[in-house]
Amino acid sequence: ETSSGQGGEGLLSGFKQVYSNRSALSCLMGMAISQTTWQAILLFWASFYRQQFKITIGTFVLLNIGTVLCYIGGNLFTGRYANLLGRKRLSIISLLLSGVFMVPMFISPNYLLSYAFVILFAIVGGVRATSTQSHTMEQMPTARGTLMSCMSAAISLGAALGAAIGGYILLGYGYAGFGYVFGAINILGALVFAFLTRE
Repeated sequence: ETSSGQGGEGLLSGFKQVYSNRSALSCLMGMAISQTTWQAILLFWASFYRQQFKITIGTFVLLNIGTVLCYIGGNLFTGRYANLLGRKRLSIISLLLSGVFMVPMFISPNYLLSYAFVILFAIVGGVRATSTQSHTMEQMPTARGTLMSCMSAAISLGAALGAAIGGYILLGYGYAGFGYVFGAINILGALVFAFLTRE
């Protein structure tokens, strides 16, 4: 019982540390915001390509494989650029670029041009995922376990919001509005990391 009580107190203490650290909380908020956009893309870009460009399922599968490989490439090369630019700066840059690339993805006149921006979005998306997670974990080295749990919750929250907001935007404003809104959301995430978190 004593061991269990001490474990519970340690867990509670870890959460208190996280919630009393403004920079850590801001990182979690920024991660939730950035995940909102990524989840929306995962859910809706297949239907967009099918409806807008009339591509076949087989073609989309090939495009999707290429996108995944580019995302993984962004993950793998993040360490090199993080050493050059720093985790915070890399998080900001990748989020800003993701926001910029969102718009032409959904307003381009043909799928080849649109897909060029999808590739760019996937690469910087991989960089964004790794750099924001790494930057968040560095906020509290003494409470990484608790911070990791909070980060998972923030990502899940962002995913749920992405699905809900994406559906609402599509119903009211179509795919062009979808691109503009989620582009702006990514830029908002960049601003959170820029002004509310520390290196």
